[in-house]
Amino acid sequence: MFSASKTIKNEYKRFNNPVVDNEFKNKYAGPVQGYTFPTSKQQEHYLGIKMRLEKYGITMSEVYAGTRNSLDTYIVTFSHPDILWRKYESKVPGGYQNYIYFKKQEVVGGLFAEMNEQDVEKVLKDAGII
Repeated sequence: MFSASKTIKNEYKRFNNPVVDNEFKNKYAGPVQGYTFPTSKQQEHYLGIKMRLEKYGITMSEVYAGTRNSLDTYIVTFSHPDILWRKYESKVPGGYQNYIYFKKQEVVGGLFAEMNEQDVEKVLKDAGII
């Protein structure tokens, strides 16, 4: 069930939903499998994160995405309620974020997408996910 609420959240994090924000264009809310990530690098991150988490039975569920001023924002939910992935861009220098949140722990999305199996397991154990 796709959220029409103003925020996408879990017990630990809360983000504005770009789908209900009138400033965003090119909106998408739906299964992650139906979403085309805007750049090849973002697609690589998606595939890397997906592959690493599926080994633990954790799958990506929904994506909420939009574009504002040619800048992409998306939030991905997972089958595990304590995980969210948010990618955000702004025109402010340094205004780029790409984090996966495991409860209160944040990990850079691109780094997680390339982690070896031992490091992924450590992140998940340290956060209390597994």
